[in-house]
Amino acid sequence: MAESLANLLDYPLLWRILLNSAVIAALASWLGVQVMSRGIVFLGLTVAQGAIAGMAMGFWLAATVVWLREFPLNYPLMGSLLFVLGTVLALGSGRLHIKESGEEGKVAILYITFLALAALFLVLNPRGEGRMLRIFYGNVLTIDTTESVVLWIAASILIGVQIFRWKGFLWLSSDPLMAPAFGLAYRRYNLLFFLILGAGMVLLLHFAGLVVPLALMIVPAFTAFHTATGMKRVMAVALALAVLPVLGAVAAGVAFTPDYPLGTIIAVSTMGCSLLVYAAVKGFSLIGNGPVAGPTN
Repeated sequence: MAESLANLLDYPLLWRILLNSAVIAALASWLGVQVMSRGIVFLGLTVAQGAIAGMAMGFWLAATVVWLREFPLNYPLMGSLLFVLGTVLALGSGRLHIKESGEEGKVAILYITFLALAALFLVLNPRGEGRMLRIFYGNVLTIDTTESVVLWIAASILIGVQIFRWKGFLWLSSDPLMAPAFGLAYRRYNLLFFLILGAGMVLLLHFAGLVVPLALMIVPAFTAFHTATGMKRVMAVALALAVLPVLGAVAAGVAFTPDYPLGTIIAVSTMGCSLLVYAAVKGFSLIGNGPVAGPTN
């Protein structure tokens, strides 16, 4: 163990890896709380699936279309952005809650279509299996200096826009039906939220794959809503349940299990930590005969 810890301290640019992991966890959990509070988890998954389909199409085009190789562009990233933008324009201008708007069928059709397209493009790609592993699991250890700067700046912008207009986005999360009565331009905020969600999903998928961002979005947010009350506390709990386990998982993965996929270790650590916190809070509430926290907006 001493040797493993010594190797961890000597690992090149460990500070940058930990910072990148913290930024990814913070952005994912930040978006996850809002997705969970608005009851649009399935729509969030559809946006993510659209980003995967666009990424897979970009890989496939870059590998099969000869003349595209003359232009050194990031085709997977461009494909993700185009697919997500189309999804946002198709769904983001509608009403706020999918169950209330009766658009479950539209979302389900898009989800299935994106899933089929992603599978098709990857199968047609000669390096499909390797691409699939990268899309699903990613690797925070391979993020270079330029990509790190892009990640930090983009995450700061996406979160900063919402903090600057926090009251408007809080209305959409807590009571969207009453928002128009107080003069809130809910359609504008709604479209802006979906643009932020789409851009955030593209960013997360590009740097961390699919499994890690979805685990960091859904599990900490679900646990926070069932163990805390009030949006500020829920957000703080979700951020803590995402960032702290990720930092621990990355450090442990680098030091003790370098041969295991880091994305899997992060996802399992996040779910395990949230499960322990959930069980502890519920247990103390039952022992003390106090009120048990439940879902709250």
